[in-house]
Amino acid sequence: SSRSSGSIFHPFFSHCGRVTGVAWLQAHMSSEVLCRLYSHLDQRYTDWEAMLTVELRQLQGPITHGVLSICFDGMKWPWLYPLEVLFRSIAGMLTALVIMSPFSPAPALIGLAVLAVLFFVVVLLALPHVHAVENVLVLGTSMHVFAVSSALLAQFVGGVEPPLCAMACLGFSLPLLAFLIGYSLVVTLSLFSAVTCAPMSDEEARAHTRYDVELSLRGLKDQWVITMPASCSQPVDDVHIH
Repeated sequence: SSRSSGSIFHPFFSHCGRVTGVAWLQAHMSSEVLCRLYSHLDQRYTDWEAMLTVELRQLQGPITHGVLSICFDGMKWPWLYPLEVLFRSIAGMLTALVIMSPFSPAPALIGLAVLAVLFFVVVLLALPHVHAVENVLVLGTSMHVFAVSSALLAQFVGGVEPPLCAMACLGFSLPLLAFLIGYSLVVTLSLFSAVTCAPMSDEEARAHTRYDVELSLRGLKDQWVITMPASCSQPVDDVHIH
């Protein structure tokens, strides 16, 4: 078996091989076809497992389209949202202790810095988002919390002057803020373009035409054949994959 790209928290494997370089073909594998394919696999090599990598929009059920659907929106690791809520709650309590506690804020600032580092490590190991930019944003936010809490700790414990501490916090905040604003502008521009752009011309529409075909999957030495519907961007009648 060959290991595919993933992370430490959610690795995935390809036990029976894969087809690459077939961007013009999309198969429609129903649950019936999937069960037939699984029954034909040689269990000596698959170890009683047949794992598939699918996109979120291909999944239907009470979890991915129910009350927990928000946890699967652009996510590879759905535990990020509850973990993020826990991180924000604890960070909020520690921040309140820093502001309102009559004692030294050093313990709360140390706890805030440790919490940010732990959250950074978990996100770095899991890489929960599908898009790398969103992973970078989450990592940058946690490192920003660590940097600001460390700067304030240096002021209260190390005797750093308040103006220098303020400049350090501003220096940590401005790059992340600029990145967030830039990312928000790009997303907004993409949505605006998608809504306001003119429809495709006839030539572009023909280039995106999909043809209904019958896809045949053949086993080793033609021991078995499974036929399923598929759509193809090329004008063909049937497709055979060995």
